[in-house]
Amino acid sequence: MDRIKKDYVFHRDLKKEYPIITHGEGVYLIDEDGKTYLDACSGAVAANLGHGIASIGDAMAEQAKKAAFVHTMRFETKALHKLAETIGKMTPDHLNRVYFTTGGSEANESALKLARQYHRDAGRQQKHIVIGRWQSYHGNTIGSLSAGGDVKRRHAYTPNLLNYAHVYSPYCHRCPYGRQKDDCLAKENLTCLTDIERTILELGPENVSAFIVEPIVGSQQGAVPPPPGYFEKVRELCDRYEIVLIIDEVMTGFGRTGTNFATEQLGIEPDIITFGKGVSAGYAPLAGMIVHDRLINGSFKTVTGNSYMAIHIVGILWQWQPV
Repeated sequence: MDRIKKDYVFHRDLKKEYPIITHGEGVYLIDEDGKTYLDACSGAVAANLGHGIASIGDAMAEQAKKAAFVHTMRFETKALHKLAETIGKMTPDHLNRVYFTTGGSEANESALKLARQYHRDAGRQQKHIVIGRWQSYHGNTIGSLSAGGDVKRRHAYTPNLLNYAHVYSPYCHRCPYGRQKDDCLAKENLTCLTDIERTILELGPENVSAFIVEPIVGSQQGAVPPPPGYFEKVRELCDRYEIVLIIDEVMTGFGRTGTNFATEQLGIEPDIITFGKGVSAGYAPLAGMIVHDRLINGSFKTVTGNSYMAIHIVGILWQWQPV
């Protein structure tokens, strides 16, 4: 009697048998039976440079020969500084500080924590609530899942989720508010914007820490861009009520929308940009956040001209960074 092969992998779907991929070539994946698959989705929208690029593998191998890991509370490397500089020069003028993580979920968690730390150290102790949007995705860890609006992913974990608030994403084709796009634009009165302010006021501006949003709604709506003027008004609201604006570019960053970051097309500077996927094209678990100078310097300029004390961010968070 043949011995049943024991499987030690905890599969994403325990009832499914997956093909075993042996290698990839450009946009294709090849399994152990020689069958070729077109990787039309770039994995989880990550493999944007293609598979099997030898020069990338060689560079990774060379670095692996030098050092496996350094703890960034004690050491740094030239590779860390070089990558941070490269990314910093790709972003809007005042987003200059890059903090690395191992994935997009962790990048968004870090951004939410930094927003809270920023307010807390500035004396705004009550600011802790995050506002996200329904039909959005920011990751599958508890904090990022709480901020996101993917109902099917949230459902099983509802008792564990944080008490974050949500508004609807702008989706003019099937407006969740029952409005018509032409009417909204003609009257310069977008309900998806007025609902954000209503939510802030209901929660109390003194309690709201951050607003996290995708520049283009990705997996939950299928690449839906915002209506004209949406993000300019979002920036104004965040300034008015001293709320940290986090733009989640895990999916859109690194050339996916025709510019380095989709933020460049929005006409604003967010307080934090989070990134992932495209930064390593799937060759390594790498992501992070890019932080505006005003958070580093500790002053939050609002439309009323208020500013706050300097903060110290050393040791706020510690995570893996590339060697």
